[in-house]
Amino acid sequence: MEKAGFNTLWANEFNNDCLDVYKLNFPNTKLVPGDIREVSVSSADLEPVDVLHGGFPCQSFSNAGNRLGFQDERGRLFFEIIRLIEEFGEEKPKVLLLENAPNLMLGDNGDWIDTIITELQLCGYWVAKHNCLIVDAMRHCGLPQRRERLFIIATSQDHFLDNPFGGSFDETEREDIAEFLDLTQKLPDYYYLSPDNRFGSKLYEDLKNKPKNSLSQLRKTFARSVDYGICPTLTANMGQGGHNVPFLIDHKGLRKLTEKECLKLQGFPDDYVIPDPEEMTRSKIYQMIGNSVSPRVSTKLAALVYDYLHGNINDNKLAV
Repeated sequence: MEKAGFNTLWANEFNNDCLDVYKLNFPNTKLVPGDIREVSVSSADLEPVDVLHGGFPCQSFSNAGNRLGFQDERGRLFFEIIRLIEEFGEEKPKVLLLENAPNLMLGDNGDWIDTIITELQLCGYWVAKHNCLIVDAMRHCGLPQRRERLFIIATSQDHFLDNPFGGSFDETEREDIAEFLDLTQKLPDYYYLSPDNRFGSKLYEDLKNKPKNSLSQLRKTFARSVDYGICPTLTANMGQGGHNVPFLIDHKGLRKLTEKECLKLQGFPDDYVIPDPEEMTRSKIYQMIGNSVSPRVSTKLAALVYDYLHGNINDNKLAV
């Protein structure tokens, strides 16, 4: 958002590890730590913003989750966004940019997305299903990682006559995965899995005759073959054992992707800072990377929102 020209006024986060990484990279942002259900505009002294953006937990809506929707406590956290909007009153955000899993559009025979759209409309926003964009980090931003996410854009009826957001992005040529991997670096034994290991043998068998920079993914008890040049979707499970971790063969042997390689495949800049293993466990870092939104995707969306606001509002200090 800041790359697009916005100024960040405040951010809320519940996870202490995420807070620590956020502080490393955005030391000047006002952080409101803690459970969003315990945060209010008055108690946290939240300044009004032009754009409110955020992701509500996707585990209850995703195909890979429990698909309980609003019956799951995490799914109901969406309504905390509604509560904050109502607390802002006449100073509510001009634009909302919300993120979740694409299956939100389909789940419960479409009732999930209908509920969300109705709630936002009742808050005074222009929004419909065609304002829900599915963006793929690979097809639309050139990253060699399959990663589709859903973004809902709503515009305030108090400031605008409509909501122009919709359609789809032009497809972008996929970049060479070799530019995202480093097969020459000397890494600790932590990253390597012996071909004699019952899982390692399956991964090695899948990779041994493939071109350099090929990937294979451990899925529960088997190795899932991956098309050359593509990284499967990085997930939070990477930080919880071997499941879902992509592997490759380098000059030393069979290993999983490093944290830096995962960050790069997500589209994070090279100067993005993560803690040393002595300060934070690698498993937590992998988990955060798998949970994150690709910065390339969010930058593309932020630029659209920024340009739209500047076309309608003569203000050079837009805030999120």
